[in-house]
Amino acid sequence: MCSSRRALDNTANYLNRRDWETTVTTDLKEMFRLMGLNKPDFALISVNINSTKLMQLPGVILQSFNSKVITFAEASDSKTLRLLQEVRASYTIQGQPSGPNLHRRIKQILNEIHNPKTAQDGDGRSSGSDPN
Repeated sequence: MCSSRRALDNTANYLNRRDWETTVTTDLKEMFRLMGLNKPDFALISVNINSTKLMQLPGVILQSFNSKVITFAEASDSKTLRLLQEVRASYTIQGQPSGPNLHRRIKQILNEIHNPKTAQDGDGRSSGSDPN
């Protein structure tokens, strides 16, 4: 879910070409409807969406759909970067939400989930930011 669908259409096309079914929406009700129908493994949420429920959204999605939430930013201003740190999501994507950046990060997350021993840092901790 994002605030500007047009800004993420190229990203969605990039992921779709790699056989990662991707749907972009700017409407919260539509997002919940699609998640109920498609049961995605991940939900990507922009911290730039216009919703008073942004802070609660990752928990609601995880609890209702058992989908990991990945937050990202569509802008790079100080307010957005602060929100990116404050919203408690399973994972966060740093930098621009380009197709290659999202593809690389999601592959890294999948590796952390399915191969936790090989995804650990030298000190034995996982390199993910999953608070759950």
